[in-house]
Amino acid sequence: MKKNELIERPVCREEYLGDYDSPLRFLSYLEQINYIKKIKPKKLLEIGVGNRLVLNYAKELGIDTSGLDKNEDLVPDIVADVRKMPLKSESFDMISICEVLEHMPFEDFERTLRELHRVSSKYVLISLPYASIVFDVMYKFPLIRTLTKRQFFEFYIRIPVFWKRHKFDKKHYWEMGKKGYPINKIRRIVRKYFVIRKESSPPMHKYHYFFLLEKRT
Repeated sequence: MKKNELIERPVCREEYLGDYDSPLRFLSYLEQINYIKKIKPKKLLEIGVGNRLVLNYAKELGIDTSGLDKNEDLVPDIVADVRKMPLKSESFDMISICEVLEHMPFEDFERTLRELHRVSSKYVLISLPYASIVFDVMYKFPLIRTLTKRQFFEFYIRIPVFWKRHKFDKKHYWEMGKKGYPINKIRRIVRKYFVIRKESSPPMHKYHYFFLLEKRT
């Protein structure tokens, strides 16, 4: 692959406000919001502001929010590269960086984790695309909430596409689950800097995989 082919095409503001969002993507937003509501940070930094939906929701919860993005067109609060943020150490008690890390070469993954570790005082929430074949079944029945305090049950089987090489598509440099990027490799790198407190995927949207991380001191 030629060097000039490895240049990511930035997503413009009009795309985020157009057809970018889908019902499945909103499930991912909800997963992110639920983690934020659970942690209840005083100061939240979202890296990769997109349409600012999550930031605006967090702001309505009374959280002091800031958005960082290298794309000026998205009008972030801080224009910067996550690999070298112009922020003081432990500036935010929670950082959310969802569907961002795969937009950089994998060689920068650990370097970025170190920078997230520096800027966060406690928690980091990341999500990554998890390339896999998923058989997913959801079901509900009368009185389910009364009997179980759950809205539905979900059962799924995931098979990572470990035999498939990732081809750069002007967006993703790599994807977890593909050849060379197994989830255990990701966990090993992450655990150098953080304790993994929880892992999850949104219902019906297993392509997005979340890690709630707590900073190692």
